[in-house]
Formats: sequence, structure tokens, C-alpha cells
Amino acid sequence: MTEQFTSILAGRKTFFITPDENFIPESYLRQFMDKGHEIYIIHDDKLCPLAHKIELLLTIFKDSVMFFNIDSPHPGMPWPLFIRSLQEKYKNSMLGVLYKKRANPRDKLNLEKIYLYDTGITCGCIAMTQDRNKNFTIIDKVLYATQAQGRRKRIRAICEEGSIFKFIHGGQYYTGTLQDISSSHFSCRFTEYPVPLAAHARIKRMHFDLNGIKLNVDAMHRDTRNADNAVDNSLHIFVFTKPDGTLGLDVLTYQLVSSKIYELVSSKGKQFLNELFQSKTTV
Repeated sequence: MTEQFTSILAGRKTFFITPDENFIPESYLRQFMDKGHEIYIIHDDKLCPLAHKIELLLTIFKDSVMFFNIDSPHPGMPWPLFIRSLQEKYKNSMLGVLYKKRANPRDKLNLEKIYLYDTGITCGCIAMTQDRNKNFTIIDKVLYATQAQGRRKRIRAICEEGSIFKFIHGGQYYTGTLQDISSSHFSCRFTEYPVPLAAHARIKRMHFDLNGIKLNVDAMHRDTRNADNAVDNSLHIFVFTKPDGTLGLDVLTYQLVSSKIYELVSSKGKQFLNELFQSKTTV
């Protein structure tokens, strides 16, 4: 199993099933990722029936969170029956429903009775409005309450081949390849070894070429991990620091890094899902 494949399976995922993008535009997904939520939108298509996609997702991503837009066309049977069948089959599943806010308060109560009490979903029966910002706030609170980020505080992206770094420290020139990156940490391997960097050594102006984005960052050497005790394969862990020495990235660099993380993670995730659905793997 490749590191890329392992990284895709790792970490809790959230899936929005056929959402109304007038209420939840896809542009929100990056903002949610900044908060540690890895979210994908699942559409219906002729290649792979929606019901089969949902079964695949719940089988492979066993601790995922899934929200259904119950105002969209149902996948072969009425939404209440379909969602109840999923709740019974995948007993530990975390399911919720989204719907356009109803004018009649009794409709809201009826939907809550059907899904929360009769079906037993655990992730809410959520009314969407025309106010996108309000919808974002509502979803954000629900994701936090359901612990949709899992055990991750930040999303980590595997760097693609060609992502490199270089810097000068103590009069010595260092180069190497970036392995993975989050908005707080990154790991790398050096071109030459051994690497005479002390623990907590602070590096000024590390130059990154992160899959086409060129950055200058400060960082602190945090840890070294040897793979199979091979010194030449040591993985070095760094934490980002700001020019004043505090942990983190400045605002502009954070935006660039988080944008690249979203691009890397979402593109690999979407590719995996497309290949999964195209294979029509039997559950």
C-alpha cells in the first residue's frame, strides 16, 4: 500500500450527498479544511448509482460522517427508508440530513421526528437558509459537535515529487525533499547525511518549492526519525515559526500553504473516489 493511498484512508472524512450548492458552495470546503475537516461532495451520475456510492463510502471509510440533502432526488427509495436501512446496516455510522428551511414549523418537527427519533441519526436534522454565511456557521458547529475532524487538529498533505527545500545554517548549505506538510509542521529528508542539526535548532529563511509555489519560511528542528535504523533515510520533523520566534506562519504564508494543502489533499481524494466509483467494486 503506497503512502499516498494510506494517507487517503487515514483521518475521518465527511461526505455531503448531493447538496444544494446554492446553500453550501464547494468553495466552503477549503475553509472547512482549515478547521481540520476533510470534506467531499458526492453527486449522482449514470456511471455508478448513488446508492452504491454511499454503500462503498460507508464500507471503506468506516468512521466517516455523512450528510444527505433530502430535498434532492432519492436513490431508488424514499429518503427516510433509505437512510433507515443504512442506519440499521452500519450501526456505528454517523449520519445527518440537510433540507431547505420549511415555512411551516410543523414540517420541521415532523422531519425531526422521522430522522432523529424514529431513524436515530446522530448528526442532526439541519435546516439550510438562503444566507450562506449562516449555513457555514451552522455546519461548522455541527461538524465540531460530531468531532468530524477525528483525532486530527490539522490536515496533512503528502508532497508530490519535486517539492524541495534549501537553506544555509551555521555556514553549511542544506538541500532535500519535502515529504509532507500541514499548516504547523512539515517533514523532510536531506540530500546529504549525516545532518548536524541539534534538536530545536532554529532555521531562518528556508526556501521551499512546494509543488510549484515558492516560499521562504522560518522553522525549528523538532525531531529525527530513522526508517529501519538507516541513517541515510532519516525523516526530519520541523515546526513552522514566525519571524518573531513564535510558532506558526504569518498570514500571507499561511494562506499560500493552506491553499496548496487543500489542492494536494482534495485532488488525491477526488482521484481515489473517482477510481473507486468507476471500478464499481462490489460491497
